[in-house]
Amino acid sequence: MATSGELNCRCVTLSDFTKYEVFGNDYLVIDRFRSSVVVTPHIASLVAHRKQGIGADGILWGPFAEDDGLRLRVFNPDGSECPRSGNGIRVFAHYLRQQGYIRHEQFSIRTAEYETPVEILGTDSAIVKAGLGRFSTDSHAVGAAGVRRDLLRDVLPVGGAEVRISCVSNGTPHCIVFGDDLPGELKKPIGPLISNSTLFPEGINVAVLQVRDRGCVSAEFWERGAGLVPSSGSGAAAVASVAHLLGLVDSSITVEMQGGTLAVSIASSGKVSIAGAVQHIADGLFSAPFRSALLLAG
Repeated sequence: MATSGELNCRCVTLSDFTKYEVFGNDYLVIDRFRSSVVVTPHIASLVAHRKQGIGADGILWGPFAEDDGLRLRVFNPDGSECPRSGNGIRVFAHYLRQQGYIRHEQFSIRTAEYETPVEILGTDSAIVKAGLGRFSTDSHAVGAAGVRRDLLRDVLPVGGAEVRISCVSNGTPHCIVFGDDLPGELKKPIGPLISNSTLFPEGINVAVLQVRDRGCVSAEFWERGAGLVPSSGSGAAAVASVAHLLGLVDSSITVEMQGGTLAVSIASSGKVSIAGAVQHIADGLFSAPFRSALLLAG
């Protein structure tokens, strides 16, 4: 595990942001040692705005060095803070290695209350693995209202129909529905319909799952803080976990998403890990007027 004494950045130029792409998800790293911008929920929403900002599916702010390791704050495009982002954590791990903060291939990153072990697969590789732990099907863990219960193949009234849902959480709550179970008129609006239902007072991420065979599934994702997204790291792990819990797939699963394909592995202990490539896009500086607007907003 990295400690504060190991944060030795070899970068010499200032940069307000570094942009990455992961299977169609784009993230902005705002390095607190390289940029003067202090990220707040409001500032995150301004920077992530597709028309008036840089545009991103997530803002990664850090690193914060603590006695027990490295901490990262992850913001959704609407400014809400994300407890754990599988793709975002993999991006940040690659960034730390690129910038020389970390010299190890294996270390941990903490987000909110969750610690995620990561591994750079090969010297200077952009293939990053993240361990997302066990997924819980407990209704209280996923933020569902009502009596405590297991949420595998539960029934939820949605849009005038009864839809079977399976919900899991590993820090970020996910609701999975099978595409074959959905009436045609519900397939496109199903994400916000489920997330805004009274069952989930704080909302929930929603995935529509199709099982191809024992080693492959496909999924589409709607996230409570970002809307429709082309891929999701924790979402891919969630759909694979649900399919595995229901006995529909084996322990090594390929998850096909609109943005690309992610490898998911489920250990005998139930712990789930994801692995895939991270693509560095650009480094940039905010213009003087935009920086001033951010400072005023902060």
